Amino acid sequence: MREIERIAEALRRAYEGPAWHGPALRPILADVTAEQANARPVQEAHSIRELAAHIATWLRAALNGIETGRVEVSDAEDYPAAEAGGAAWRECLADLERAYQRLHAGILRLEDTALERELLTDEVRYSGYLLLHGAIHHTLYHAGQIMLLKRAAAGVSPGGDTR
Repeated sequence: MREIERIAEALRRAYEGPAWHGPALRPILADVTAEQANARPVQEAHSIRELAAHIATWLRAALNGIETGRVEVSDAEDYPAAEAGGAAWRECLADLERAYQRLHAGILRLEDTALERELLTDEVRYSGYLLLHGAIHHTLYHAGQIMLLKRAAAGVSPGGDTR
């Protein structure tokens, strides 16, 4: 198996599952209602909807990075504003799904040599390898936050097993 295929598989497992650590992002979000997505059970924390939109933004940024060599996200794109209703939540989930599918397909179009390509952000230079692994880690980091928000909204202690 080529390294690029291993990275695509790691992204797939982080998003779709099965992930070695517990639930992947898509299954975590599967039963979240619009009301839960927009709730703020933890004061001053982002909502589930904000985190889902944020993940989609950075999956698109990673795709842009591997396609153009630039990774740029504006403040407005980082945590985009959105409406709170059911249709808006379904569109947020659809947008996240599209961003994931496009990045996954984009990764599979790469040759392993693309992993060494230098990518630029406003502040840091990255290799394609670090960018793609960063996109996976970022997705899982926020998936964990979403699990904690779901537990907090349900009045369940955040400790213990989250499976």
